[in-house]
Amino acid sequence: IQTLHLKHKQWYQRRVRGANEVVKAKTGILMDAPDPTGKRGNTLKRDICKRLLGEERNREVLVSLVPSQFQQSFRSLLKGLWVILHVYSSDPDPDRYVDVNVFKMECLDLYHLILENFGNRPDHRWVNLSPTLHSVLAHSWELIEANNCQSLGAFSESGLECNNKFLRIIREVKARKINETVCHQDTLNRMWDKSCPLASTYRPIVHPRPAARRHHSDSLSERIAACYIV
Repeated sequence: IQTLHLKHKQWYQRRVRGANEVVKAKTGILMDAPDPTGKRGNTLKRDICKRLLGEERNREVLVSLVPSQFQQSFRSLLKGLWVILHVYSSDPDPDRYVDVNVFKMECLDLYHLILENFGNRPDHRWVNLSPTLHSVLAHSWELIEANNCQSLGAFSESGLECNNKFLRIIREVKARKINETVCHQDTLNRMWDKSCPLASTYRPIVHPRPAARRHHSDSLSERIAACYIV
């Protein structure tokens, strides 16, 4: 059993490496690799997911990686997933509300598509729903409804996580290394200084780059627009 398990693991790793090479060659996106910027984790982060799911040519590259009998279903899966992620992760807008009933149907339709085409077929049972995907497809509409029918982008942890690099720099460069307690004290004091409103006025103003426009197909734009009440 251990030998078969090892062979299966090696086969899986070879297929993953092959898929990553194809995606990198055709899209220029380094997918599911160690983060080269030193931020730990892998490269499959939010911006990469947006590029993979939000651009039709990149979706077609992903579709080409699966067996031919699953390609049409997988294409529908990627489109439905992009619509759902686009709606629930958007920033709240007081001028429009999410139509919870339409959004709920989008989630349930995608849930059923996964189970019927990838999960419940005895001859091709090769997809298991992760707890995260189950939470998105089965319960995200409940959170939107509880949030006054607004998208959930305001609850993103991106703003909190961006402080990790400042903590690391302060701990490595601006804190004493006598012992762990003193190091933590200096780090905390520096973070308090960083959050001071007066100190923040001396920071240089950095103008962010404009976000790249995602060219949705007409069908996806209509599906996204149908999820909102203006």
